[in-house]
Amino acid sequence: MGAGSELRAILSQRLVPLIAEIEELVYKHGYIRVFGSTITMLGTVGLLGQVLGIAWLRTAFATAAGALFVLAALVSFAGTQRQRNRLVNVENILHDYADSMHTDSPIVLREWRQETIVENNGDVYCKRNMILNAASDGKPRYVSLKMTYYGITPLTARAKRRISCKAYHARPESASERTRAKATSVWKNSKTGKPRLDIYVHLGNRVADGDLVTVEWWWPKMSADLMSGAEPEDFDVVFDKQVCKFTHRVVFRNVPNPATLTVRNQGARNFKKKVRNKDVIVEYSAREPRLSQRMGFVADYTRNG
Repeated sequence: MGAGSELRAILSQRLVPLIAEIEELVYKHGYIRVFGSTITMLGTVGLLGQVLGIAWLRTAFATAAGALFVLAALVSFAGTQRQRNRLVNVENILHDYADSMHTDSPIVLREWRQETIVENNGDVYCKRNMILNAASDGKPRYVSLKMTYYGITPLTARAKRRISCKAYHARPESASERTRAKATSVWKNSKTGKPRLDIYVHLGNRVADGDLVTVEWWWPKMSADLMSGAEPEDFDVVFDKQVCKFTHRVVFRNVPNPATLTVRNQGARNFKKKVRNKDVIVEYSAREPRLSQRMGFVADYTRNG
């Protein structure tokens, strides 16, 4: 066992039980009361040491204050991490139940339209519009979206937290007056082992004919490996529920040398590529695509020509 492993083992044996006891104390008496009382006691010790000129009291105050700061940081971190883990578990359970509930009567998408904008620095903005057929049988309804990360740069926990997503729901008679819809998300792995963000938009017990669901998300540096020239990237779709019509449009914005951004069709129908100023635009579409059939293209960019 190496020195690092031994240190982690010691910290786990000695420090984790201490943090657990402090968390229990905070849970019983409240965060403000516990740390307020501790700071008051430390302040009294420091003041006595200063007034009476007792060096060891001042040293004890400084040491205890430093230890309190470290412990407070550790307790806060442990509590935050625990809440995140609980949230992930709850959303996993929720999504499993949702999938099981809708296997007999899934929502049919009348139309699926997505526009993906890839900035020159690799930031990605996506907007997906879904027009739904009626599903008014009283069951809770949802639509799910999946976004797979194809980069070679490891996707850290911090990078995942920087991704923002918003969902909206509008009635057919008032599409311009959309309201925010409840959405939950969870990270899983795709069949190829790539990180995948699954988003579930919860629509309530009634979906009217022609309802519009819009999902927008901002993913910083999602395509950074592609736009830096480090690695090609897949842009594809695959449907596991019936879709009457779909269109996927990808815009690579402000490409310094558009001629060096090449695309290779991967089973997409009505495939088009065009260059407008320094934007490269790729679009494909189909009616009633086959389920579980992957369609799209591979993009490759040689930044230096």
